[in-house]
Amino acid sequence: MHDQEFERSVQQKMQELSFTPSPPVWEEVEAKIRAPRKKRRIVLWLAFLGVGMGVTGVLWLYNAGNTSVNESLNTRQKEINRPADAITSKKESNRANQIETSAAKTNDPGRQPSNQEFQVGENSKYMRGKSSSDLSNKIAFLNIEPAIPNTDIFSESAGLESTIEKNDKSFEAISSLPAERFYSIGNRQPDSALFKTVAIKKVEKQLTRLAWIVQLRYGRSWAGADGMQGAASLNFAADPSPSNNPVFGNVQANITGGPFLSAGVLLKKNISSRLKGSAGLQYALYTQKVAVGRKVLVSASSNANFRAIELYEANGGQGSYHNKFQMISVPLALELKPVRSIPLSVQAGVAPGYLVRNKALQYLPGTTYFREVVPAVQRWQLPVHAGLQYRIGATKNWELLAGPFASYHITPMANRKYNDRHLASFGAGIQLQVK
Repeated sequence: MHDQEFERSVQQKMQELSFTPSPPVWEEVEAKIRAPRKKRRIVLWLAFLGVGMGVTGVLWLYNAGNTSVNESLNTRQKEINRPADAITSKKESNRANQIETSAAKTNDPGRQPSNQEFQVGENSKYMRGKSSSDLSNKIAFLNIEPAIPNTDIFSESAGLESTIEKNDKSFEAISSLPAERFYSIGNRQPDSALFKTVAIKKVEKQLTRLAWIVQLRYGRSWAGADGMQGAASLNFAADPSPSNNPVFGNVQANITGGPFLSAGVLLKKNISSRLKGSAGLQYALYTQKVAVGRKVLVSASSNANFRAIELYEANGGQGSYHNKFQMISVPLALELKPVRSIPLSVQAGVAPGYLVRNKALQYLPGTTYFREVVPAVQRWQLPVHAGLQYRIGATKNWELLAGPFASYHITPMANRKYNDRHLASFGAGIQLQVK
């Protein structure tokens, strides 16, 4: 029994001398290591999911745009064809009536053609003219080219040509075609076809047009005071403020919202006459103003190690510190114009991004100090945004739009469960759209 106790004391002394952590310490260290790894894996999967959703959304917008363009072109073509078809049917009806009237007049068996008349076909259709020169002009205008019977009058196989013998007093056309064959010759309708082509091309150009956009936004950003709360207090070798042990609520007033600024380049495409889609690249800067006192250098202990750290007094002194969060994002948005007669549109979308630089102060619970931390929040962020846009100026090649906006980050600032604050911003923006 005595030997076992002696052996146990020797092992304990060896552990103390070799600084070997005890099992509870190992468990605590392992938990601290595993938790960030697990959260990093979750953030990585969320990033892959966001990229996949973005690619899927872009493909859907492209397919929807093509489908909408085809439907709009078909609808516009039908609208264009409707009046032209009505005019054509009316002309054909008038021609049929003229044919019947002419046939009734020329079927008189007792009537013989005069010197200024010529006979065409089996229906004995007569065309009268005041003189031979008038008849010559009319025939030249009609561009009469008879075709072989039972074939299309405009086909290339219509090779039989009439021989027109010209005399000083009369014209005689030798042909075996009925008179109805000649009424479609010389019909000029290029204007309606030209109108159709020009109108369709104009609509197609409007619906498939891509526009480059330069966007600037300015406003205020906010993240919440407790979003900057530290994970745990440090073990100070000498407590810098032993007489004051405040709660975090006492210093919330020291953290206020700061300026927000963003700039980006977007590419906008018309999906339909009222709906548009846009995507691009954007830089955003979120700031917070922290009222701090003097900067101090203190010694802190952690696992029997001593180190010096820089702290800022949280007593609301005359000094100030700005938390800065710089993000690169890919904004995806849809723009809807509710009323065509009013140049006002509603915009909404998402902008998955990555914080390329974030530097901020964290409050240390149980003290009256802030500590500078880099990085301070999660790097992957997923903000949603919405706003209004009103056209304040436009020419043939560009448009100028302006309006309010608001943005809110779905992902929290920190990956700790008690730091559930989110970045947010609001303000006004302006867009220069180059067609």
